Amino acid sequence: SVANVLAEFSEIARTMPEARSVFLEDDTFTADPDWVREFCIGLASLRLPLTFTANARPDTAHGLLPLLKSAGLRALCVGFESGNQALLDAVGKGTRVADFAPFAAAARAAAVRVHGCFMVGLPGETRATMRETLQLALSLPLDSAQFYPLMVYPGTRAFAAARDRGHLVKSRWRDWLAADGTHTCVVRTDDCSDAALVRFCNLARRRFYLRR
Repeated sequence: SVANVLAEFSEIARTMPEARSVFLEDDTFTADPDWVREFCIGLASLRLPLTFTANARPDTAHGLLPLLKSAGLRALCVGFESGNQALLDAVGKGTRVADFAPFAAAARAAAVRVHGCFMVGLPGETRATMRETLQLALSLPLDSAQFYPLMVYPGTRAFAAARDRGHLVKSRWRDWLAADGTHTCVVRTDDCSDAALVRFCNLARRRFYLRR
């Protein structure tokens, strides 16, 4: 409930005065506009010395952004995922590539930073669609971005789809992690190996951050 979340913010401010910001790790934070409005009004009324960052979909109602900013929002972590509409549709993302630029522009106008999240290795992914995703990332007014291969977990539809297509490249659960505890790439596509997916992500990061 809104009341419970506001109580948590108050508790953080009271017991952890060194804290300056809160990250709301909730993939559906902006799914209910009425909830968001109530939360923003309530948080602003508390006048706490805390800002916050949250996850959001790229189809978040533009009208919410100024209200979120006024309540203390610093940044949104947004799952754009792919620049190819067919790939988004295939995994049931429910977003439209055509909406991404207007959303990012609205966030910039509201002085809300945007961290863009992009993935490669979705069902049907090709080298051409990966290039579409990179071009999308480069075209949007983003403050930061991440590029990672699709991570599939046992028990999910994505895992079953990768297994059925013969795209799983790991057979032991321990191989989902590297020796240092970070994720490894466990999938390939019809025309990209797991190593090629990783190389593309490394290239995409360099292209994004080393632009002039």
